[in-house]
Amino acid sequence: GHAVLAASVVDSAAASAATARRVLAGEPGAARDTVLLNAAAALYVADRAADLREGMAIAARAIDDGSARDRLEALRVFTAQEMPA
Repeated sequence: GHAVLAASVVDSAAASAATARRVLAGEPGAARDTVLLNAAAALYVADRAADLREGMAIAARAIDDGSARDRLEALRVFTAQEMPA
């Protein structure tokens, strides 16, 4: 019951984190394409990109130059410091 569900949630969270790390490391594939499209949509809605094509280019640069990974790591460190011990 609950133990099986909890284990599957943990497994899928770990798999999601591993996929995110691979995408941020520049691994090509469907996961990267999905991340780029979602980021492009967010950039477009926030008026940071004129259209989805430009948004995807901005997101791809952020992944490929390492700035997306660096920002995620900074957020992870900040969040860890904010959590009560």
